Amino acid sequence: MSVRMASGTDSRALPPEGYRRTGHSGRKGRPGPTTKFVLLLVVTTLVISACGILNPFTGAPDYGKLTVSANSAQRKAEQATVRIRTLGCNALSTGSGVIVGPKEMLTNAHVIAGAEKVDITLWNGTTVSAKVVGANQSEDLARVQVDADLTEKGATVATLSGLDPVDGSELLAFGFPGGKGFAVLRGQLLGYFKLEDQPSFRMSNQVVQGNSGGPVFSANGLVVGIVRAKAVESGDGIAIPISIVKPALQQMRTSPPGRPPSCGAFAQK
Repeated sequence: MSVRMASGTDSRALPPEGYRRTGHSGRKGRPGPTTKFVLLLVVTTLVISACGILNPFTGAPDYGKLTVSANSAQRKAEQATVRIRTLGCNALSTGSGVIVGPKEMLTNAHVIAGAEKVDITLWNGTTVSAKVVGANQSEDLARVQVDADLTEKGATVATLSGLDPVDGSELLAFGFPGGKGFAVLRGQLLGYFKLEDQPSFRMSNQVVQGNSGGPVFSANGLVVGIVRAKAVESGDGIAIPISIVKPALQQMRTSPPGRPPSCGAFAQK
């Protein structure tokens, strides 16, 4: 199954067969039918004109804005969420990410696969050039870095939770669905299972292309996961739990800088 994009085409995808729920961290996953999943990266084949690359996001869906006070945990969470645009693999791709240090962000490895150029956009519209400094392909996570201190540009560093969320807890998926404006997608945790043998959780948040790599926050503003994919039939979001994210981030921080995965790294096998 190829990844379904908001526009254009791409071959990066999860394998065509679905996955059954299994236990995670000692918890029992609720049984269910085999379900197919897709990655959530907006990829548009480049269209070149005399003026350069045409804007591929015209006509993307319009999502609701965050309507909370400026000092709330959710507002600070918005200020820690970024849009990531990459140029590579003959395409312009868009995903989401979260600021985990004054100069560093975390996103999915499939968001930056084959990237030759990377830009990040903050909640206030500020755009900064970035570079990929590490990737953990097996966990589908990548570390992106900038030269400037993002907190001096109005951004906030997210706080990572020390615990995975529990079944039924409220979850907020932050990101840039459709590769367009910022949005908060609300839902709750439905259960844990394994995706490509990696512990994951399923949530009722209706994520779409462009949410890949975005943070999943708890109601009190802590990062509890990173969006990775969605269930095709229901649109339920699939995320990497924080218990997997934190050690992977630490491993990337202590490893020598690396290049992005290749263009075919997430192609159908």
